[in-house]
Amino acid sequence: MLWVFALFWCGISFPMAALFWMGGSPWWAQIFVSVFVVIGIGVLTLAWRQSVLAWRFAGTSVRFVPAGPQAGESFEVELALSSRALQNAPPAGRRLRLAQYRVDDSGSGTQERQVEAFERAATAMPDMAGGERWHARFELPADAPTHGGRRSGERVDWRLEILTAEGAVEVSYDVPVQETPARSAGHPMAAPDRFDRRTVWGHEEAIPPRHEGWSAGDAPSPLPLPDQVQVVEQSDAWEMRFRQSGWRWAAALAMVPVVVLSGLWWRSGPRASWSDALGSGLWWGVAFLLLFVLHAGTRQWRLRVRDDGVERELASWMWRRTRVVPLASLDHLFHKLLYTQSSGRATTAFHALHAREAAAGSSVRLTPGLPGAASAVAVAQALQAAREHRAGRFTPGALRRASGASWRPAAGWLVWTLWLLLLAAVPGWL
Repeated sequence: MLWVFALFWCGISFPMAALFWMGGSPWWAQIFVSVFVVIGIGVLTLAWRQSVLAWRFAGTSVRFVPAGPQAGESFEVELALSSRALQNAPPAGRRLRLAQYRVDDSGSGTQERQVEAFERAATAMPDMAGGERWHARFELPADAPTHGGRRSGERVDWRLEILTAEGAVEVSYDVPVQETPARSAGHPMAAPDRFDRRTVWGHEEAIPPRHEGWSAGDAPSPLPLPDQVQVVEQSDAWEMRFRQSGWRWAAALAMVPVVVLSGLWWRSGPRASWSDALGSGLWWGVAFLLLFVLHAGTRQWRLRVRDDGVERELASWMWRRTRVVPLASLDHLFHKLLYTQSSGRATTAFHALHAREAAAGSSVRLTPGLPGAASAVAVAQALQAAREHRAGRFTPGALRRASGASWRPAAGWLVWTLWLLLLAAVPGWL
């Protein structure tokens, strides 16, 4: 089916691109049709790789002992691989992984996420045909659901995966896992579904406060900060900066239509007055896209621990928002799931750190999404340690800021206005 789709896509996009390239079409139209050609080449490459993979693992047999593994029990797996399947076998050893996936097939497409995995090193025995037989043993959790069944609105898939030396999945096979007889007979479950997506959203995981007077031996070892966090210690504050890679990519992509629309505007001919731009869709399109580019391309997220509070700053060339909470709020920290991101068969959960000024009441989000709950806990530990370092370091004569929020525009509006006035006036000058 992948080959059929690839040939169908390329059979339409390649001739269409040839007509635009050789017919003297505008440059922007040639770039637009070239995108379809690149997609077609990518689909052809994927189809070729899948065909090579199917040829290599053709004839591979999988056997499970017992044939229907049950939850809470162990089972053995035997893989009979030909010499072709061993071409890319890792020299450090053969690795197999038993993974449980939850597949959301409620919509037009399917989205899957890996919820748990068990990796084992396989013992290899050569056979008479030049191949190998791999053996491994796995233990299933007591609450393992049936393969192909439905849990929490999602389909359950158990897969046996052959891993490459880099840890990527090379090929996978279904594992016919069965629930325990008591649960399959309809008895109530002893515990709720650990991987129910609906219970994860909104769940608040409290972070215990750091005890004052901890000695070096009593304090828990701090977790390493994630790569997208940079710490800068200043004379009056301890600052934490969060990388905004997603916003930068969005700004770069939005710059493409900004350049294209600006070029079309300049080539559209002179205007009687620059005020004629107010009635042009091209001019308004550039205005809104440029506003987004200036904001997303310069957006910054910073946390500052001062002697008078914790300041959260969201700033860009267009506006600046700040929120100050007292240092006591670092004793009431918690993290919860903000969003998830799927890449292939793996799903990364991004958690955000929140703080409350008291044990109960409204909360303030302190950080953007951080990969994994451990990243949010690491940031919380660093903030609590910074509070101890800043305690008692008062600045004489400084004006203390009250807790609250502020918003004000930035100088980027001047850049935005000058560019739009220039864009409206240049066609008339030319």
